[in-house]
Formats: sequence, C-alpha cells, structure tokens
Amino acid sequence: MTLRQDDPSLMLLRDGRQLDLARPDWRVMDLGDIAHSLARQVRYCANCPRPVSIAEHSIAVAALAPERLALAALLHDAHEAFLGDVTRPVEAALARRMGEHGDAFVAALWAMRQVLDVEIAMLALTLAPGFAGVNSGTLLHARAAAAVCSEMWSAPLVMADAGAGLMERQAFFPAPGRAGPAPAVITRIDALYVFGDASVTEIASAWLDAVEHHVAQRFAQRREPLAGAAS
Repeated sequence: MTLRQDDPSLMLLRDGRQLDLARPDWRVMDLGDIAHSLARQVRYCANCPRPVSIAEHSIAVAALAPERLALAALLHDAHEAFLGDVTRPVEAALARRMGEHGDAFVAALWAMRQVLDVEIAMLALTLAPGFAGVNSGTLLHARAAAAVCSEMWSAPLVMADAGAGLMERQAFFPAPGRAGPAPAVITRIDALYVFGDASVTEIASAWLDAVEHHVAQRFAQRREPLAGAAS
C-alpha cells in the first residue's frame, strides 16, 4: 500500500520511514527505535524532580511483576514510543472539555494503544530463538502476540504497575508536611531505579536486553510454540 506523503496520520520515524498510526504495521517498526524513544521520554510530563523515563519505569514494573509476566510488563507502555505519555490528568481534562464526545475520545485513544500493543508485541516476538521468516505475520505469530497483550491487564501486572507508580511519587516528588518513604521502601527504590545518571543509550540498551531475555525465556519454556513452526 502506497502512503500519501500528506496523510496527517503518518509519523516520521528515526530512520526516515513513516508509520501510519491509523493502520500501524509492526514491519515498519524497529525495536531499537522504540527502546530509544522510551528511554528519552520522561514520565509525569517531566514534572518529576528526579526524571524517570518510560523505559526505566517499565523495567521496574517487570521486576515487581511475577516473572511469567515480565515480557508483558516491559511492553505495557511501549505504545508511548508513538503516542507519547498521555497522563491521566491530561486524558481526563481533554475528555471533560470535549463534553458529550469525551467518552468517544477516551475510547479511541485506548483503541489506538491496544492496536499498537499487538503490533509491538509481534515485533518483539521476532527475537524468539529460532524464529523463522516463515512464521512472520502468521496466525500463530498473531496469537502469541495477543497472549502477551492479554497479560498486560492481568491483576498481578496492574498491581505491579500501580506499585511502581506509587513508589515513584513517594520517592521522587516532594510533599510538604508528608513523611518520606519508609526505609524499606527506600531500599526497594534504590534497587529498582538504578539509572539516575545513565545515558539514554544505556537505558535503551537495558530495556532492549531485558525484552530479548524474556522473549527467549518465554519460548525456551515452550509457553508458546512459535519458533520453528509455521501455521
């Protein structure tokens, strides 16, 4: 399909390619570019006194979640490489200003996130050991990606995401009159958030390495029969 150069839904990527956000395709994406974007973007609209990147947050969520959900945890915010981190206050304020159309706006935003989640998961799964080109884009490939995405909404992962966010707010946002986090929480934070002085490249590499590790681990345990099998 030929893309119109003036199509407003086209996003220019780092290598000059264009991604159609209305019809995203994992074949146009690059996992290294996604890692770089997540490592550069700071959560909380950069209002956090100690910057926390989306990549760093995702690594922390993966550490808090059960190991079987680590890959989903690493990818749960990866769509923000293309949509940005639309914070909850921004989302709620925009929906309110749109009045009767607010619910439709929120639904459309979440639908875009979910479509991108599947495409990014399909891209990540090509890292599986023995993944053959014959599997590319097959029903088996899509089902494996959908399984990862379904795990993003499992209760343990949602709790891990909320727990990481709570620690970030307690540790990195000043609150006059409020006691700081307990020593045990500080110890946990120090163990999870280790990228304070790291470069964007280092954080991106850490996220990408973790994704590759957990993709390999997932299929080594034969949780999905993706590698080496066509459908």
